[in-house]
Amino acid sequence: MSELICSQKNTSMAEGTLWNVEQVRDKRFKNANYQKLVKRQWLRDTVWINREMARSNNRLVPDPDRYKVIESSAWSWPFLIYPMRMGAWKDDSIKYYEIGNPILWWASAICCIFVYPAQIAYMLVCHRRKCSSWKPAEIRQFWDVTKLLWGGWFTHYVPFFFFGRVLYIHHVLPSLYFGLLLLAFEIQCAMRWYMPARAEWPVAIVIIAISGYVFYLFSPLTFGWDRPIKELAHLQWLPTWNLVTDPHLVL
Repeated sequence: MSELICSQKNTSMAEGTLWNVEQVRDKRFKNANYQKLVKRQWLRDTVWINREMARSNNRLVPDPDRYKVIESSAWSWPFLIYPMRMGAWKDDSIKYYEIGNPILWWASAICCIFVYPAQIAYMLVCHRRKCSSWKPAEIRQFWDVTKLLWGGWFTHYVPFFFFGRVLYIHHVLPSLYFGLLLLAFEIQCAMRWYMPARAEWPVAIVIIAISGYVFYLFSPLTFGWDRPIKELAHLQWLPTWNLVTDPHLVL
């Protein structure tokens, strides 16, 4: 047991800093069976913790009459309409903007919402009409991989439409991971199916270069920017972003 004083002025040598350290040693502790005291039931605990989490989340109800700069709705997440400020937004403070790489964010959203469902529908029509140009092994491999990735994106994103609690853009990050993996696999399949072998590496290098350059552009907002945010005004690609000024904030 110890007593600590949390003060910037105090030091370990100050008179007001007290240290009280006690230690108890007992040989019986080595042979003690703590499993009987902390025995848990996995199923019961899982149900209990999810029930309590649901109760606590339902208490975090947003105020529709008050604008909050860090809140957003689930419909706005895939296309990064309202990124989130993190930290104070003064000129001399370290500012973080939860935005990541917009190109990959938008590309994964288009892939999950439009491209993949249309692709599955097209494959089903071709299969029904017996005019498919894909080999059965290719279709099987494509389905085995994409059903997991798209299913992960769907199950981690869609439930937020039914939540009554306040929502923040970082809630979409688990589904974003699945979306990025699906995007990468779709690009690989497209290059393998529709491009000559000699063009695959050049196309891949171009995609990597563009992604890396956009990441570099937005890296100050990812790792922290401690200078006036107006110096990064060129990174406000959408009018809804509150990077420099907040159009929805009433002063």
